Amino acid sequence: MPGVSPHDGRLSVRRTDDEPALLEHAAMLRVDFGADVEAWPVDQVREVLRSPMYFQALHFPSAFHIHPLNYALGLAAAAEADGARIFERTRALSLDPAGVRKRVQTERGMVRARHVVLAGSTGIGAVDDQLDGTVLPISTYVAVTAPLGERLFEAVRYSGAVADTRRAGDYYRIVADDRLLWGGRITTLMSEPRNLKSLMRRDMLAVYPQLGAVEIEYAWSGTMAYAVHKMPQIGELAPGYWLAGAFGGHGLNTTAMAGELIARAILEGDDRWRLFSSYELLGGGPMGPRGGADVALVDASG
Repeated sequence: MPGVSPHDGRLSVRRTDDEPALLEHAAMLRVDFGADVEAWPVDQVREVLRSPMYFQALHFPSAFHIHPLNYALGLAAAAEADGARIFERTRALSLDPAGVRKRVQTERGMVRARHVVLAGSTGIGAVDDQLDGTVLPISTYVAVTAPLGERLFEAVRYSGAVADTRRAGDYYRIVADDRLLWGGRITTLMSEPRNLKSLMRRDMLAVYPQLGAVEIEYAWSGTMAYAVHKMPQIGELAPGYWLAGAFGGHGLNTTAMAGELIARAILEGDDRWRLFSSYELLGGGPMGPRGGADVALVDASG
């Protein structure tokens, strides 16, 4: 796909010094999951990430990162080339999933279909408020610097993706040759901070003070949907009524998996989506788990 530009490598770095824990984790990943992973000591990490904040790291040489917007545009183009019709800026107002021909009411007309897939993350409340109560919306933030030139490469000498192991850790990568894309922070607040650029600049300079006067050209927030059990919600709620959601910040890879599972279920009768049936739709809206909202995926085949 044009402009997707995959770059190899990912580093998962520790901000506490604990080499035995890192080695144990690396061994578990290799043995239990067959992962291609290397354990990097402190000196090796600091050779490519010039910051005293970092200690050991797990290196995944066969992992990669891509340009996600160009990937989405490429998927859309491929779908349209195969006959799909995509209607942007068309809000679904209500949904009637009963019957063979389901009905979706939009602002500009009604859509009828034999199958409906809800893939709206935290935005499905307008059509199914019960499902909306099974996910917790979590926001995170991303910023992109102006071109930094050689001072960026003096600080970051690694071309892959980087993330630290804290619950709300920093994650970043070099983009557009000499810009730094920096993400971090998590919150349940849905409003974007007015001083977002300065917050992200402060986080960046706490790790790499040598970057100096950094100009942030772009900063934005993104909202992710988390289920109580932190697993994706994938399955058939009723005959022809499907759900693919709660990807919890891992949507780039697991949404593709969910799409293939549901497409094969619809077209070929493949039932591997049932592997996710044990992860029920537990109530857990903005104020945490709440009673009375528990529902479960339905095995529509009986």
